[in-house]
Amino acid sequence: MKLPSKNPLISIIIINYNGGNLLSQCLESVYNSDYQNYEVILVDNASNDDSHLKAEKQFPNIILVSNNKNLGSVGRNSGIKIAKGEFITLLDNDTKVNSDWLMNF
Repeated sequence: MKLPSKNPLISIIIINYNGGNLLSQCLESVYNSDYQNYEVILVDNASNDDSHLKAEKQFPNIILVSNNKNLGSVGRNSGIKIAKGEFITLLDNDTKVNSDWLMNF
């Protein structure tokens, strides 16, 4: 069994459908994390409010995956398939996290 590294890469997968300002607040909280070794994968379920495009512009390090239709929570699988992290965590677009939320991985 392989033990996790000391500072493993964590894949943060956020599902979005017309998230508006909630998505922006979610991403802002994630990017204010104390833990620094992570990737953010935003999975958009065919939003028509351009929230995913605004997020990509505001947070250029984001990995954007666009689904052709609203797949609901199953849409997360599109992000899981490309995740490179040793660990994966799933968030909804209305989630706000504390800065220390990843410190105990």
